[in-house]
Amino acid sequence: MKLKALQSKKITTLFTLLILSVISLAVLEINFYSNTPSYNDIENMASQNVRSASKSFEKFITDFKKRSLDLGNQVTPLLNKSSSPEQVYNLISNEQGFWGVLLSDSSEAIAWTGFRVLKNDSLAEGDSISINIVNAQNVSALQSTQLLIDNSGHEYSLITALKLKQSNVLDLGGSSEVSISDVLGLDFNFPIHFNLNGTAPDNTIFKAEQFFAEGSFSASIYAIESDIPEYLKSRKADHAKLRLIFIVLIIVVTEFLLSSLSFVYNPKKVFLISTASIFV
Repeated sequence: MKLKALQSKKITTLFTLLILSVISLAVLEINFYSNTPSYNDIENMASQNVRSASKSFEKFITDFKKRSLDLGNQVTPLLNKSSSPEQVYNLISNEQGFWGVLLSDSSEAIAWTGFRVLKNDSLAEGDSISINIVNAQNVSALQSTQLLIDNSGHEYSLITALKLKQSNVLDLGGSSEVSISDVLGLDFNFPIHFNLNGTAPDNTIFKAEQFFAEGSFSASIYAIESDIPEYLKSRKADHAKLRLIFIVLIIVVTEFLLSSLSFVYNPKKVFLISTASIFV
């Protein structure tokens, strides 16, 4: 009796789960086909994404500037102590996240780590910092330059670089491709694009222009109309994946439900019914 009571409870649970799964699938289908985004919907989505990306990029620049200044504040005491290049290297090599760091004086490089960034002759004065966009082969990077002065008045240049994007020039696959959206950790349903030191194309849905006082560079962030077909295709693919999940769930729950029913009403047919239901 206890076993049958447990089976009855199991049947009720499975039946409830089956009904909920079917209803959820129906709601999913109705919602997808009744809420196809209009151009205005896509325009609003694109504008929100561009604004969000603009704020993220601005914060990224601010954080990079702060981290670069912090590193400069750590290096300066070592310069005042006439520390060895090895000591300076140990400090800058422990600083994670930079693509490259270079400390040099007027005549030679003293210590560097990561990608060997190029020395910039236009140094900021005093404790200020200059940030610009540099291109090295297939990589675009942020590069900061600051002037460090030790107690004796000797001047040093500290340059830090952070990769922004990388293109795969060999076209052998996308594994080495890095976009600004990847670096910023952006994953929008409708794509946005960045153009550094350039302008947005004519077929934009929405755009934002950014100019940075820390350096002589700008960024255009925009969404374009030609991405609409790809967005609709991606939306349809995502819907198909969800639909498949619900269909598989319904099949599995139905299988367990039939097995439980056959166990309660005719135990000898458990195997036959459950096996046959697989092919239904």
